[in-house]
Amino acid sequence: MPFLMIRNDITKVAADAIVNPANRNLLQGSGTSRAIYQAAGEQELTAACEAIGRCDLGRAVCTPAFGLPAKYIFHAVCPAWHGGGFGEAEQLAGAYHSALELAAEYHCESVAFPLLSSGNYGYPKEQAFRIAVDTITQYVMEHDLTVYLVLYDRDSLAVSRKLFASVEEYIDDHYVAQNDESYGFGRRRRELSERRRLLEEDAAVPMLGAVPAPAAAPRTARSLESLMDNLGESFTTRLLRLIDERGLKDSTVYYVRGCTALLDAIGYGVEKMANIQRHPPESERAEKAIFVITTDGLENASKRFGYEKIRRMIEREKEQYGWEFLFLGANMDAVKEAARFGISSDRAVRFENDAQGVAVNYHVVSETVSRMREAPCCASIGAEWKEQIEADFQKRHHR
Repeated sequence: MPFLMIRNDITKVAADAIVNPANRNLLQGSGTSRAIYQAAGEQELTAACEAIGRCDLGRAVCTPAFGLPAKYIFHAVCPAWHGGGFGEAEQLAGAYHSALELAAEYHCESVAFPLLSSGNYGYPKEQAFRIAVDTITQYVMEHDLTVYLVLYDRDSLAVSRKLFASVEEYIDDHYVAQNDESYGFGRRRRELSERRRLLEEDAAVPMLGAVPAPAAAPRTARSLESLMDNLGESFTTRLLRLIDERGLKDSTVYYVRGCTALLDAIGYGVEKMANIQRHPPESERAEKAIFVITTDGLENASKRFGYEKIRRMIEREKEQYGWEFLFLGANMDAVKEAARFGISSDRAVRFENDAQGVAVNYHVVSETVSRMREAPCCASIGAEWKEQIEADFQKRHHR
């Protein structure tokens, strides 16, 4: 399943669960932790954590997400950086793995992690990033789960781009600067910078003692270097390389089977559009959102999303955020199929599946969007939007 890296505010990510970097007493911290508490509701989340009490280092526990878009918050107890010689790498990997196991236990289809331990806990970002990638990648290769690694500040983004090919960005440096002080990021970063400066000065003085040598990061059967070298491959490039390595023919292995992963396409589209729409300040958000679904085949191949989950997602966006959904289907009863997603009959239409029919679709959707852009913010799409598509279908289908 997918392992995706995005730059965003984790409180805005539309995943089933998000992960909070926690301490053993499950008390609210600064930075990411404070942002999560504020977005979820401080009183409710504090009470839920107090009911649990404590959690061991390298483990994770679950609470409801309350006011967040997610269903759950997994509180992963992360290690602070003490030089690398006190088991920090194993503890950090354990925190990731424990949260991933919770995702399976609570039947989550997606989970979003911040870069654990890399902020207020002082873990060097490159090392923290490598542990995150190694642990998550091993897990998703064996489990049906979508994982987001959510990067926030410029330093984390720079490390990810150094080691990974693609990061989707939903926020920018201006957004980060606006939120740093309110969440305690700025003050804590200055403290950590000063602490590192003092440690570097101390390192110049030879010391004798019983401090153990830094422990090497855990090794796996497949080396981390090999993993990182291949992270930037696209799906197609990797697939063709594996076909060649096995002496097979592209034509007998890699061909279209006529599959339609319609539910997955809708689900991923709604998630991405929700992330894009939610992160800016309210004054900069789009006043209207129109989600257009066009298909010439029925669902038969989705892996992550089912009809009920898509229906819930669509209902949430319609009721809470005022989104409009249009369904244009060919080779099917479009009204009946749209109803399975929770899309009403006046928002569904069947079209003729040829060049002319598709051209009419594009024209009608373009005109509809243009009218809505000029209409008052409270206006909705009228039932007449689809009349031209219906007329084209009826005219040519009954000749």
